[in-house]
Amino acid sequence: MLNRGLERKLTLVAALPGAGKSTLLSSWYTSLQQRAIAVSWISLEEQDNDPSNFWSLFMSAFQHLLNVTAAAFDTKPTSTLSASSSHQSNNIAATVSSYALATLTPETLLSTILQALHALPTPPTLPTQNRPLVLILDDYHVITTQAIHQAISLLIEHLPPQLHLVISTHHDPPFIRPRLRMQGQLMELRTDHLRFTPEEAGTFFQQSMHLQLTPNDIEMLMTRTIGLVAVLQLVALGLQDQPDRTQFIASLDQNHDTIMEYLATEILSRQTIQVQHFLLTTSQLDHFSASLCDAILQHHESQAILTYLKQARLFLIPLDEHQQWYRYHPLFADFLREQYAHPQHPQTDQPYEPYAHTNTTIIHQRAGEWFEQQNNTDEAINHFLLAQNFTQAAQLIRQYSTAMIRRGEITLLLRWLGALPEEFISIHPDIILYYTVALIASEQLAEADLRMHMLEQLQTAEQLQVSFSTLPQSFSTILSVVRVTLAGFHGDIEKTIALAKQANENMAGTDTSLQSTIAASLATAYFFNGCLNEANTYFHEAEILGRVSKHPHEMITGICGQGYILLDTGHLFQAAARFQPVLQAHYDRVYASLGMAYLGIGEIYYYWNEIDKAETALQQGIELGLQWGFPLPVIRGALFLIRVKIARGNVQQAEALIQRLEQRLLHETYQERSHLLLGALRAELFLAHNDIEQALHWAQSTGVTHVQKPMYIEEFLYLALIDVYIAANKVQPALAWLEQIQENALDKTRCGIDMQTRQAIIYYKQGRLNQAQHLLMQTLLLAQPEHIIRIFTDRGEPIKALLLRLLSTYSGESEDYRIYLHTLLNVLDQQTATVPTQLTPTVILSEREQKVLALLAHGLSNQQIATTLVIAPSTVKWYLKQIYTKLNAHNRVQALANAQKLHLIS
Repeated sequence: MLNRGLERKLTLVAALPGAGKSTLLSSWYTSLQQRAIAVSWISLEEQDNDPSNFWSLFMSAFQHLLNVTAAAFDTKPTSTLSASSSHQSNNIAATVSSYALATLTPETLLSTILQALHALPTPPTLPTQNRPLVLILDDYHVITTQAIHQAISLLIEHLPPQLHLVISTHHDPPFIRPRLRMQGQLMELRTDHLRFTPEEAGTFFQQSMHLQLTPNDIEMLMTRTIGLVAVLQLVALGLQDQPDRTQFIASLDQNHDTIMEYLATEILSRQTIQVQHFLLTTSQLDHFSASLCDAILQHHESQAILTYLKQARLFLIPLDEHQQWYRYHPLFADFLREQYAHPQHPQTDQPYEPYAHTNTTIIHQRAGEWFEQQNNTDEAINHFLLAQNFTQAAQLIRQYSTAMIRRGEITLLLRWLGALPEEFISIHPDIILYYTVALIASEQLAEADLRMHMLEQLQTAEQLQVSFSTLPQSFSTILSVVRVTLAGFHGDIEKTIALAKQANENMAGTDTSLQSTIAASLATAYFFNGCLNEANTYFHEAEILGRVSKHPHEMITGICGQGYILLDTGHLFQAAARFQPVLQAHYDRVYASLGMAYLGIGEIYYYWNEIDKAETALQQGIELGLQWGFPLPVIRGALFLIRVKIARGNVQQAEALIQRLEQRLLHETYQERSHLLLGALRAELFLAHNDIEQALHWAQSTGVTHVQKPMYIEEFLYLALIDVYIAANKVQPALAWLEQIQENALDKTRCGIDMQTRQAIIYYKQGRLNQAQHLLMQTLLLAQPEHIIRIFTDRGEPIKALLLRLLSTYSGESEDYRIYLHTLLNVLDQQTATVPTQLTPTVILSEREQKVLALLAHGLSNQQIATTLVIAPSTVKWYLKQIYTKLNAHNRVQALANAQKLHLIS
C-alpha cells in the first residue's frame, strides 16, 4: 500500500500507539533508499509547534531531497535551502531570503518548493514523476499550530507530481478532507491495516525474531495482543529463554496494556545492570545521542550500548539521517519513566538489580552543561530549569538577553524569564531589568510597571544594596533608559522628555545604541499623543543612531515608525519607499521588527488591490509580530489579512486567525484593550456573513462611547463601529461617530479618505445623492494620486452606483481621473463575479471557551469555574464576555440556549 501510495499526493498512516507505524515506515524508508528513491524523514516533537522550528526541519529535509536527486544526475542543486545563520546566506537561492524560514507562509513555501523542483534536471529517458521525492512527517499528532496545518493543507492541494508526502500520526490532522479521497489523491493506512494476521505474525516470529511457534500459540497470541506490532515484539523478546513457550503465552493477560507492562518489566529485568541503568536514566530525555549519554552517565560506552539496543530491537527510534540522535518508542519510554520513578519489579515487589540510580536533577544538570558546550542555548536553559539550577539558567539568560531584545525575540525571552521562580527573580536586579524591557516591548505595561517598582524598592532596601553594588557601571545607565522607554510607551511626553534628558546626562561616553533607544522612546511618546511631526523627527534619529551602532533592530524600528506615519497621513508611495528597502536588505539573522515592515507594506498592497502580495506580506508580518509580542501592529495587520481571506471566500481561515490571536495576545495585563480590537476583527466576519444582529450586539457591548486621542492608534475600531451601524441602517449613531472622527483626523489623511467614503455612503442611503456624489468626488481626488482602490471597492453597491453617476456627469479634462474611475468600476465588477454565493455563519469557540461553556452548562458559578480551571474570576468574566459575543447572547440563559441550537453542547 505504501508503494501504491506513491502514485498519489499523500499517504496517511493513522493508527494507535504500538500499531507499528514507525517500524513499518522505517522498513519502507530503507527499501526506498535501496531503490535509489530520494527520501527524507522528520520526527516531530512538541517544540516543533513553533513555526520557525517546523519550517527549519521541513526545509532542511527538503534540501536533502534536492541534494540526493541532484547527485543521482551528477550535478549540483541550483537551489539551496537552509535554516542556518548568516554565514550561509550567500548560498541561499533568490527564492528564499535569509529570514524566510521564520516567516514562511503557505504561499511562500509552495513557491519555494515549485521553483526548486522546476530547477532539477530531468533527462528525457527518465521522467521526474518516475523518481518521486518522498518526505515523511512522523508523529504529526504533536502539531497543534493552526498556521502549520494551513500551510501543509495548501502544499497538499498544489503538490507537484515529483513530491510525495507521508504523514504518520495517532489521529487524523484537521486538513484531511473527503475531497482528497474522492479525487483518489489519498492513501490511508489505519490500525486494522497494520495489525498482523496470524500468517504475518508467524513469519515475523520466525524470520525476524528467530522463534518457531505452533499455529495454536500464534492464534492464542493474536487473541491477547489484537495483532499490535509493538506488543508482539515485546512478546518475542519475552519468549527468549522460556522453557515452555505455550505456558508463557497462556499466562498473558487478555488486556494488551497489561501485557505491555508485564513484558516490558520482564525484558528490563533480563538486561545487565549497565543496560538497565542506561535505559532508565536516558528515558528522562526526550532525545539523546551517544555523546550526550556519555556526559550524563560519566562513561564512554554509550555508543556500544546504543548499538546493542538497535540489534536487540529494544524500541530505539533514530531521529536523523545519520542515526546520531535517538528516542525511545513512546510506549516503551512511558514504561521506563514509570520504572525510573518506582524502580521495583511490579510482579515480585522486589527491586531490580542494584545500580547507581542517577537523580533527575543530576541528569538535567549534566544535560544542560553538555548542551551549553554545544552552544545549544535553548536546550541548555531548559535542562538547567528542570534541574532547578536557576543560577546557571539565569547566567545564560543574561548572556543572550541583550542580543535577543535587539533582535526582537521577546516571546522566547519571556518564556525563559517566566520559568524562573519569583523568589529568585526578586533578588536579582539585572534579571528584573531584562524582564521589564521584555514586558515593555510586548506592551504588557501594567506588569512592566510592577517590575520597575520592584527594582526601585530593591535600590532602597539596605539589605539588597550590595546586589546593586556588584552590578556593572552600565546597569544604572540602562536602567535610566528603560525608565525612558516605559514612560514613552505610556505616552507621557513630559515625563519621557525629563527622563531622556537625565539619561543622556548620566550616560558615560557616547553609547549610540542606548541613544537610539531613547530616541525611539521619545518618538513613541509623541506618536501616542498625536504629535506626528515630532514623532517622525525622533524616529529618524533612532534610525540614524541604529545605523551608527550597527544594531538593525533599532534601525528597522526607526524606519518603520516613519513608514507608518507616512501611511497614516495618506502618503502611500512614500511609505512603501520606506518599507520596501528594509525588506530587500540582507541581515545576519531574523529581526522581529521586520514584522512591522511586512505589515506596513502588506496594508499598502491591500489598498492598491495587489491581493496576492498583500496576503503574503501580512502573513509574514503577523508571524514575526507574534515573536515580538507587540499586539497593536499585529491586530491592525490581521484586519487586512482577514479582509483578504473574506475577499477570497476563505472565511474559516479568517476565523482561525482570530482564534489564534485571541490565544496569543489576550494577556491578563492588557486583555481589555486587545479584546476590543480583536472584536473589531470579528465584526468584519459578522458583516461578511451578513449577520447584522451579531455585529450590532458586538457594537453595543463594546462600552466605547467616544474617540480616544490620537484617533489613528485605534482607528479601525471606530471605523468598524461605523460600518456596523451603516449595515444596520442606524444612521444617527454612524453620523455621531463620524463627527467625532472629523474632530480628530485631517481630511487629507488616509483615515480621512476612509471616513469621507463612509459619510458618502450614509448620504446615499438617506437619498441625498447630490451630496453623496459631491463628497465622493472630493474623496476620489485625494485618493487617486496614491492609487487607493480597496477603500472604495470594499464598500460594494453604494459606491458602484455613485461611481456610475460620477462617470456619467464628469466633464473634467483629467484623463488619469477618468481611468481611475473605470479602474474602480472594473474591480467592483470582478468582485461581483467572484464573490461566494453564500457564507454560512460559523461559531467557533476556542478550547478554553469550550471548557468554560461546558462548566456553565453544568450550573457552575464564576468562582467555581475559576477554581476548576485554575484561573482568576476576572478571567472567567472575560471568557464569558467572549462567549456571549460569539453566541449573540446577553446572559447565561441565552448563551446556553443558543449553544444548544448550534449543537455546541448537548
